[in-house]
Amino acid sequence: MEIGKKRALGLVLSGGSARGLAHLGFLEVLEENHIPIDAIVGTSMGAFVGGIYIAGNLKKFKEKLLNLSKNRFLALFLSHRIRRGNASTESIEPFLRELIGNKKIEKLPIYYTAVATDLRTGKEVFIDKGDLTKAILASISIPGIFNPVKIGRKLLVDGGVVDPLPQKYGQLIADKVITVNYTTS
Repeated sequence: MEIGKKRALGLVLSGGSARGLAHLGFLEVLEENHIPIDAIVGTSMGAFVGGIYIAGNLKKFKEKLLNLSKNRFLALFLSHRIRRGNASTESIEPFLRELIGNKKIEKLPIYYTAVATDLRTGKEVFIDKGDLTKAILASISIPGIFNPVKIGRKLLVDGGVVDPLPQKYGQLIADKVITVNYTTS
């Protein structure tokens, strides 16, 4: 994990399943008040919303989300295979790619890290390079519901398994940190 220089203001976004969509409103308030963020670290839904925000498509995401029918939402996020515990994030990938394209994390205008869990070691993995969409998919891959996402030689699942609120990492990358927690614990 190569962190480099510390940024002025970092944002740590928790997981929290559907509750994590509330990160949308928090980010909108920051924008409305012209509060510049220099780094975002997110796990699970925090990685999802934070990645879309940094890619510059928060407004488009919100519009798409509000216009999804109940059936389309369920088809997108809750595949019929979930009951068997082997749903794939492949149904979500086209939705994400439409919003953020094929962006590379290291090319984003704001430092970004998605937190995932290495299925083999049980340790946190901080994804701050490579394909933004794959990083987000790995961070939201809830074990027992979604299949793990392979990045390099690692099989990755939801970052919330190990750390639903990666606050310590946020403190490593920024002098000041705003932590937003929508988990139940």
